[in-house]
Amino acid sequence: MKVLSFKGGCFGANTYIVMDDKEENALVIDPSAKPAEVLPTLTKKTVLRGIVLTHGHFDHIEALAEWKALSLPLCLAEKDEELLSSPAKNGSLFFGFSLSFPFKADRLLKDGETLTVGNEALTVMHTPGHTKGSIVLWGEDFVITGDTVFADGGYGRYDLYGGEKAALADSLSRFFSRQGEYRIYAGHGREGRYTQEKQYRRM
Repeated sequence: MKVLSFKGGCFGANTYIVMDDKEENALVIDPSAKPAEVLPTLTKKTVLRGIVLTHGHFDHIEALAEWKALSLPLCLAEKDEELLSSPAKNGSLFFGFSLSFPFKADRLLKDGETLTVGNEALTVMHTPGHTKGSIVLWGEDFVITGDTVFADGGYGRYDLYGGEKAALADSLSRFFSRQGEYRIYAGHGREGRYTQEKQYRRM
């Protein structure tokens, strides 16, 4: 698979385009960047198959309405669906503005299921703690972590709606139980390496 990264929105959150090696099928992950900033970089043969949210916080969904206007199905975990319509729950109200959407998910993701990208796949891992429905997405040699894990050994805050320290600690323990090396594509900041973050994670 190929992963393209774009920064967008008021907090510079990362939006990812994950595509198969032929660049024919792709998913939009965490739409903070607008379509106008992303689409010109894709080839004409690339077909977007859907939108996936690692979680429902406002800084990761700022451009969601514009992406949904392209008739793309929306996928996220069931426990974060309520964040779409609630500025108080998605955190935007906490930062002084109101962001909400009138639509619901087209597909509710469960732990362990797969999302197909052409003839390749991403595996969903439920990682509650930052929000109730936070997920990470495992590829063959990379993982998209949202705000569960960052590339500096850190992790997402747990003091907003749906956050829970004990749940996050358990999620991090399960996340770092894997063997092997993966590139980490987090919701904010730079790319990291799984073994390095595993070595000096703080929680």
